[in-house]
Amino acid sequence: MGKSVQFIKYTNSQILVRFEGVSRNIEGDPANIQKIFKACADVQKDPTEDNKDYLKGLLNPIAKREFTDRLDIDDNGDIYLKGTQESMPEGLKDLVVTYMDNDVSVDSLVNFWELCLANPNETAREGFYNYIKDFGVVITDNGYAILYKAVNTVNAKDGTDPTMDVSLSQYVSNQYLRIKKMKKSPKNYHVYSVFSNETLEYRYEISMHESKEPNIGEEDVIEEDHGLLSDLYKQIIEEGKKMVESDERVTIYEPWHVGDYGMEIRMGQPITMPREQCDPDINVDCSYGLHVGSHRYVSTFGRGMGAILAVLINPADVVALPQYDHSKIRVCRYFPYAEIERDELGYWEEIEEGYFEEDFMAHEAEEVKKALEELYTKKAEGAEIDEEEEAYLNKRLIILENHS
Repeated sequence: MGKSVQFIKYTNSQILVRFEGVSRNIEGDPANIQKIFKACADVQKDPTEDNKDYLKGLLNPIAKREFTDRLDIDDNGDIYLKGTQESMPEGLKDLVVTYMDNDVSVDSLVNFWELCLANPNETAREGFYNYIKDFGVVITDNGYAILYKAVNTVNAKDGTDPTMDVSLSQYVSNQYLRIKKMKKSPKNYHVYSVFSNETLEYRYEISMHESKEPNIGEEDVIEEDHGLLSDLYKQIIEEGKKMVESDERVTIYEPWHVGDYGMEIRMGQPITMPREQCDPDINVDCSYGLHVGSHRYVSTFGRGMGAILAVLINPADVVALPQYDHSKIRVCRYFPYAEIERDELGYWEEIEEGYFEEDFMAHEAEEVKKALEELYTKKAEGAEIDEEEEAYLNKRLIILENHS
């Protein structure tokens, strides 16, 4: 029977160790190399479990960490979501370790990887984190990615008031986002219509709860109190389709590209396209699919567009990461939740946090329920169903309902 450990110390900063069937060539701090050298010698002389565990900890430092109960780690230091076979990409694993070293919650990263694993496209599944890292994309608490969509605005229907400089839904989404970024509550703000007798134009104003009405000019008249900002945004998100039919001032957006899907974009309503109709070829820059991109992409591409929408992306819905135009991607679904504004220098602002993912999760929960109902109908009719798909959908529904 061979020795449980074999080792060669090449220099003060390099050692080769073969332990429990795995070889590791380690370079680094001489003090650490000396620790490993001594631990190898101790295991060779006295191969107790304590000595082996100590050496294993030196060879694989992550193994010593207290891991979340959702993750597993193997002897090579690869990290897995429990019950799965595909290890995290190296960069994501390193970030998880860094978070743990600094006592930062890794839940958002674990949620992100769990959604990535649900992506049937292996290339997109493995490459999306690199896209996230390369372009500084925000990952929300529930694992979604914040990306952007350059669009133009369209009148909801004929008869839109031409003197209204911006629609109510645009104004509400802008102000809701601004108040959220200030870490304040939209429940403490009212939205008003104001008419200027000087310019003969309407505009919207917002006021805090401390004052009943906003500060306006002498020639201005308050026409209407539309109510609380929080209620208005909820109406736009939860009743967007109904509101578009009843209120001509609600904005409809349209994308740059013409196609069969996503030609009318309403705030808070998911835009979808059948995945099988999206082009997964990474060698084709512009092809079939719903196009979204990083802040860098829309900052350039969107200069001639009327608006930039912040959108949430489920990593499972990523279809292609074009190899040559890497700042934009193709997806089969996105959730538009706010129109972003320009800063004082005229640049589009970037979203730093995911404020609206609960709305997206509610829509996703309904989709998962519908998919499960279809599976159960097939099962009741005697047809074979994909048991792995059934298990994933049930697990995903539990997660969505627990976070709603």
